[in-house]
Amino acid sequence: MSVRRLFDRGGDTESFFTADRTVGPLVGGASLTATQVSAGTLVGTVGLHYLTGVSFTWIWVGIWAGWLTSVLLVAPQLRAHGGYTVPDYLADRFPGDSDGAFVRGLAAALIAVIYLVYTTAQYVAGGVVLDALVGLGTLPSAALLAAVAVSYTAVGGMRASVYTDVLQVALLVVALLAATAVGVADVGGFRGLAAQTAAVDPALLAWNHDWTRVGSLAASFGFGIAVAPYELSRVYAMRNPGTVRSAVGVAVVIQAVVAACIATLGVLARVRYPELSSPDAALVQLALDLFGPTPGVLLLLGVLAAILSTVDSVLLVTSSAVAHDFYEETLPAVRGVAQPSDESVARVARAAH
Repeated sequence: MSVRRLFDRGGDTESFFTADRTVGPLVGGASLTATQVSAGTLVGTVGLHYLTGVSFTWIWVGIWAGWLTSVLLVAPQLRAHGGYTVPDYLADRFPGDSDGAFVRGLAAALIAVIYLVYTTAQYVAGGVVLDALVGLGTLPSAALLAAVAVSYTAVGGMRASVYTDVLQVALLVVALLAATAVGVADVGGFRGLAAQTAAVDPALLAWNHDWTRVGSLAASFGFGIAVAPYELSRVYAMRNPGTVRSAVGVAVVIQAVVAACIATLGVLARVRYPELSSPDAALVQLALDLFGPTPGVLLLLGVLAAILSTVDSVLLVTSSAVAHDFYEETLPAVRGVAQPSDESVARVARAAH
């Protein structure tokens, strides 16, 4: 994949949002993983393992059940339907009296508003991590992170987003494996970690959740995975429904590695820093104090990569909602105006980032 092709500004709007539907299962699976693993996974989930121990790993069962639901009922069907946004499908499925314009417009508005809030949270988390690395301050760091994400997605669209996702998830997995190996070796291996964890609190190695709580959390995460538009947008870039199914399998395998690493790191942080005032600081504390400059910086860069890969997918699904679903489809249907040119739709798509 050449740099020129990766950031090709040519082609129509559909090509911009689907990468010409050329993405294969390995790249697609890495992209699905990168999109799903965000600041919440790396900062928040490590913090929850810090508080509750290894038993929170069960939440991943719900996430994988969501992927299974998506494979059986959602993602391949969307790819087979065609189009390139979730509102495309909803407008065809529920046309109503307005040929789908009302449903499409409502779905586009909800996507744009909800993901504006979600993206802001990702920028703030990224600003905290980048500030820990370079000391720019949280706000300038968040602004720099936003500028990077917007620049490559606005120029390269889905193609740039998907292939940078591969690099980002590779960095993330290498960083997590390196940090886990260094941290576990430092406490005498997994036996040493288990012994020291039991000394801090034996409940950290036991089941300490009721099934109602785990079931409700698993269901909420799983449902989100199955229907989240920013995840499903990747489906439209894949070659065919069979590719979608294979890509989900690849994503689950990668996520199993991520799950094991973050559970270990959360427990390791509890052993090292049993009195942290904020559990969400556990991962950054480990990176800065325990691992030394190389593994520590690598781990924080992995966190930034995860945040960027989530942000770029959200930017694309939001811009497609604004440019394609609202500007190109809903406005002409509601106002009776002429269909906008592909060039103007492309300009709106890039401006919507």
